[in-house]
Amino acid sequence: MAIFFSACLVALVLVAIGRWWWLGRPGKTLQLLHKAARDLDLSVDPVNAAPVAARLVRRERAALVGHVGACLVVLPFYALYMVHVTNNSAHHFRPPSLFLLILMVPYVTPMLGRQAVLAGLLVREAHRRGAHRGPRVARAVVPHLSDYVRPLEIWAARFIALAVVPAAVLGAVFGDTDAKTSALVAPSLVVGAAIVAAVWALAELTARRLLEVGQPADNPIELAWDDALRSRQLRELFLFVSAFGLLLTMFSALGELPDSLTMVPFLCALAVLGLLGLVGKPASHYRRRLWPAPTDRRQARATA
Repeated sequence: MAIFFSACLVALVLVAIGRWWWLGRPGKTLQLLHKAARDLDLSVDPVNAAPVAARLVRRERAALVGHVGACLVVLPFYALYMVHVTNNSAHHFRPPSLFLLILMVPYVTPMLGRQAVLAGLLVREAHRRGAHRGPRVARAVVPHLSDYVRPLEIWAARFIALAVVPAAVLGAVFGDTDAKTSALVAPSLVVGAAIVAAVWALAELTARRLLEVGQPADNPIELAWDDALRSRQLRELFLFVSAFGLLLTMFSALGELPDSLTMVPFLCALAVLGLLGLVGKPASHYRRRLWPAPTDRRQARATA
């Protein structure tokens, strides 16, 4: 098992190095820019093409650093621990009370590292741009969280973190009649539910902090791109909370279902995440709220 984990870490580093090198090629940078423009429903002009492409490359590389860095810090300890468990499993080894939570580490750690680094990058870029003097584009309204993230995604994360996860944990803890199994699973689920709630609270605080940071821009297109990247990051934060909560819910439900239904929680979690991430063009939600088209009915009524 130690060889397997070592090979996985080496492969992860090699893939990250290859992706980093790929992002540095001029043609690929332009390809990344146009793909982002299509996904975010924005235009690319010669004035803003180079700065926006540089921001996209920084974002991709920061995501790599957060993803790979978190794995390199956590996974070696995880690998050593799993090797210890495997080697002692034949000698009446008793897993610790948080064993179930430890099994979730490889799934949660990369996403958590990615979100932390990307959120910090957005705040840092806003502060750096705000230090430059010169004319700035003023906006008529102050954006709110619902302008960047759909209310469905916001309230889904809140509902999953504060209602679904506690309900699933309580059902798993008090519904298990096997004392040994309950003693093994219950601490992991209770601590996991607390971690989900803490991650949700951090996501809300991070979102509030991002909304408080100014958006200095020299022209409307630069401001629109800043809105787009901010919207993408805030959406990822709340989707991460939902995914983490659903993962814990899935683990808590596995012990309560017969073997023939073990895939049901997994399929339900995929369905919920697909609904949140795909239905209703969520990537362009900010565009409809903050940058409506000139033919939009609301703008037509306002100018009438």
